Amino acid sequence: AGSLPEVGSTGCVYFDPAKTQEMISVIKKILDSPALADQLVSEGLKNRSKFSWNKTARQTLKSYLEI
Repeated sequence: AGSLPEVGSTGCVYFDPAKTQEMISVIKKILDSPALADQLVSEGLKNRSKFSWNKTARQTLKSYLEI
């Protein structure tokens, strides 16, 4: 939903938040698979390098200067 795929990328498993059983299934899948959990952590750590407060500040300032 929304920006979650951009932020989470391949570092998470997505589910429909309106479907409780789907959410339970995804959580159980991760808990039952240490390899999957490790993979998601690794992907998440790689993905976070795309985001920083410095980059956000620079982009925000740039947008103000373009007005």
